[in-house]
Amino acid sequence: AEVTRMVPSSRSSSLKAHDKRNLMLSGGTLYIFESGSSSTIKHEINVATDVDEVVAELSLMTLKTRRKVAGGKAGAIENKEYVFEFPTAELATRFCHQMTPVGRLRE
Repeated sequence: AEVTRMVPSSRSSSLKAHDKRNLMLSGGTLYIFESGSSSTIKHEINVATDVDEVVAELSLMTLKTRRKVAGGKAGAIENKEYVFEFPTAELATRFCHQMTPVGRLRE
């Protein structure tokens, strides 16, 4: 799915568009591609172990993950939150349902 990655606005509490990304879900892994790319993967997220929460609200999907800190202490984990805007609310909700075990989806 082609989405827009949203980030907090420095001027208000709202979100603003940051860049275009492609997301792909395959075999229990969420692939987040580099900005503007459909072939270069930036992050691979194991949905079963690395996703804490997925929230679908209108056309937005908020994804809370955890990942190992690159170059950090052994076992060091960092929390990362992404907000993606889908072309439609239906697509955002459908994508969330496909990657979410029962009980971890909030709408």
